[in-house]
Amino acid sequence: MSCRLLGVVLALLMHGALAADDGVVDHARRAMQADDPQTVVYLLEAMVAAAVSFDEARMLLAEARAALGHQQKAQDLLQLDDGFPGPWPAAWQGRAALLRAHLALDAQQPNMARTMLINALEAPGHTVDRVACLVLLADLVDDEDLRRRCLQRAWRSWDGGLWRARAGLMLADDALHAGDAVAARDILTELHAAVQLPSDIRQRARLMLVRILVDSRPVAALDFIRSELARSDEGSAAHKTLLVYRVAAQARIDPHAAQWLRQALPASLHDDPVIVAVDAELAGSRTATDEAQGDALAPAVLKERARALLEHGQQDTAVALLSSLAAEDVEALYLSVVHGGDDPAAWSDRPLARTPLGALVLATAWQGRGDQQQAMKTLRAVPDDQSWPDAAQLDGQPYIARLVLRAAQLTRVQDEDLHHRLASSLRGMTRSGWESGTAWAWYAEDQGSAHGRAWIEAASRLPTDHPWSIEVTIRAVRPLLAPVPPGHVLADPSPQRQEQLQEAVTLLSRMVRAGDGPDHHRARFLLVQALAQLGRRDEALQCMEPLWASGDARHRTLLEDCRRRLMDHGQGP
Repeated sequence: MSCRLLGVVLALLMHGALAADDGVVDHARRAMQADDPQTVVYLLEAMVAAAVSFDEARMLLAEARAALGHQQKAQDLLQLDDGFPGPWPAAWQGRAALLRAHLALDAQQPNMARTMLINALEAPGHTVDRVACLVLLADLVDDEDLRRRCLQRAWRSWDGGLWRARAGLMLADDALHAGDAVAARDILTELHAAVQLPSDIRQRARLMLVRILVDSRPVAALDFIRSELARSDEGSAAHKTLLVYRVAAQARIDPHAAQWLRQALPASLHDDPVIVAVDAELAGSRTATDEAQGDALAPAVLKERARALLEHGQQDTAVALLSSLAAEDVEALYLSVVHGGDDPAAWSDRPLARTPLGALVLATAWQGRGDQQQAMKTLRAVPDDQSWPDAAQLDGQPYIARLVLRAAQLTRVQDEDLHHRLASSLRGMTRSGWESGTAWAWYAEDQGSAHGRAWIEAASRLPTDHPWSIEVTIRAVRPLLAPVPPGHVLADPSPQRQEQLQEAVTLLSRMVRAGDGPDHHRARFLLVQALAQLGRRDEALQCMEPLWASGDARHRTLLEDCRRRLMDHGQGP
């Protein structure tokens, strides 16, 4: 065999060995992502022992050893005891330091952990979870201002993972201790709606939110508790806690109705501290009032009592209790015909039916019965000189906003003028949510691509669980990105372009945090592009990581081209 041929054979063998090693590492990476550290050890231990290199294989093996509780073996693999960065190349220094910090925490060495976390945050490269570093560091520093800044930076991250959620819970807890229930409520509302988070995190957020609402807004608390009870598992710890707080919220509104709820509680909850406190309140407020005195009750109390009856399936009793009030009170009529099943035809000739609010209630009831024609007839019967609810009214009374949305959906095709009047009120709301977001999406669609701000407004207002949220966000974001290939770093973006790109990052981050499906991956790839154009190369590379596991060969080629452009440009400003 000639020397030249022998060289070619050796080169092919080496290439095959390297490809085989890459395949093993790829398999190990997937095993680690699947929480299977034992397989990682099986795949990599011999390879790492033979190579003595500091690369992804050694990093994965060290993480697997730590996950299995083999702290000393993990520590030996890291070789950081003599100082940082040790033998690790720049790309892996941050991740190695973070793992060493975890090991130090397990060994109750806070000083070592703190030092390694700071090293991890300062290290170059995109392989380290910087949000995890920030949250762990926040628990180790004595400076309250530094702690708060670490948590706020973690919470503002585009990453919607577990560590960001923990930062949110810590910030909410701090806000509650500082008496800032509004700030805590904003954080907890986002966390409890984040479907991709572990159930225990969302559950803790929900229960913290319930406690806030019971004390500050008991009526809103009852609405929230009702919705949560409907989707929680009966008999679970969370379900039982919600039952307890339902009694507490009801006691602040109507002690008499709270007594019914209290009596329906399982015996195991009677000694709960919240219930003991409620019992003391009820003992001081208990009177001889019963349902027969309903007419003498304040309207707000009577309506809450009717809600309690409806929750217990006593529709007929609730409707009878509301019968006199419903003739002049829109919310009582709403409870009676929409939730109580009362016949809307029985109210069609009443004066309230000729008012915008009364007509909205009855139209919703007719829609619930599948009679769209009668619903439209009810809405059109309102005299032209009557004023439909304005944005301020919708902000203050969410159930009216829901009624207006139902009517706007109905009239979108059948009565364009009335639809525009109703949708305009929804768009004017200051409160984001399903109602105002849907109205802005309608408006953006009607205006077409020429009205980019309408798409942005719709994307920022729609909840992440709305079926249109991802498509609307993508439609809003595309014009904000520069027309360059994915992964391209803009050399000197103008202030206007920087502002547009930051807006794109904000909108896309909401979608990325909301889930991990194919549509969410579309949003993630756009987020990679926005971060790249801003020069935030390491964040773009980190954001790209979950995308490699999905898609076909064409998809991987697109990602490889994107990564190559990012690596070619270096770290931006």
